[in-house]
Amino acid sequence: MTNSDTHCGVSSETSRSPNRIRTPFTPRERQEALEDSDLIRYARAFGINAERVKEELAAGTYANRVRQDFRSGVRSGVNGTPTSFINSTRHDGSVDLEPFLEVLERAAQQ
Repeated sequence: MTNSDTHCGVSSETSRSPNRIRTPFTPRERQEALEDSDLIRYARAFGINAERVKEELAAGTYANRVRQDFRSGVRSGVNGTPTSFINSTRHDGSVDLEPFLEVLERAAQQ
């Protein structure tokens, strides 16, 4: 787990904080740009309180939570993102709408 992973997770946690609507930020699309300044810029672009993101990155506010989530994923066999669990079964396939809906429909029939 790299520092960028932790910081990206902190930024994600900030966007989930109370009174915050989750944004469609997809870090994997910008793997080369995950420094603090990048994350703060993304926060501004999505209407997240950029000053708060900056403060929480500096303080490591969510670092333990992100580490715990990372370790939990490793224990569950997650080897990349995105990974979904459907009926306790890991799904590493497409998360494009149509293929994912097919997976969900098959799972619902089981």
